[in-house]
Amino acid sequence: MKKKGLSAIITVLMFILLAFVAAGIIWVVIQNVVGESTDQINLGVDCLNVAIAATKVVNSTPYDASPVTYSVTLDRSPGGLAIGGVKLRFTNATGISDVVDVPGNIKPLDRPINSVVSTITNGNNVEVIAYFKDTSGNELLCSISTSFDFIV
Repeated sequence: MKKKGLSAIITVLMFILLAFVAAGIIWVVIQNVVGESTDQINLGVDCLNVAIAATKVVNSTPYDASPVTYSVTLDRSPGGLAIGGVKLRFTNATGISDVVDVPGNIKPLDRPINSVVSTITNGNNVEVIAYFKDTSGNELLCSISTSFDFIV
C-alpha cells in the first residue's frame, strides 16, 4: 500500500500563505489602533484652537423659581474650525449641576447672547465645553473647558 502525502512544495506554499494571512491580521489591528489615536490627537488639536468662554451671565428669573432662564454671553477667540456647539454646565453653591446644550457653530470673534433654561436655582458658576460633530453626527466633547463664576 502506497502512502500519499503533501509534497514539500505544497507545504512551503501553505506556510507562506499562512504567514501572509497572519501579517494581514496584524496589519488591520495596528491600523485601527493608530487610526483611533490619530483621531484623538486631531480632536485635541482642534479643541486647543477653539477657545470659548462665558463673559457674562444674568439670571432673568425671579428668586428661587425653577426652571431658571440664564442669559449667557459667550466670547470666542479667533481661529479654529467650525464647532457643533457648546455644553453649559451650571453649578450652584451646593454642588448640584445641570448641563444645557447650545447647538450650532459660534463663529470666531463672535459674542452671542444665549438664553438657556436650567433646573439649577441660585447658580453661581458656568463651565463652557465646546464640541465637534463627526461624520455620523456624534458629539465629540473637548477635554478643555472654561469656567466663569457669577453672582446670582
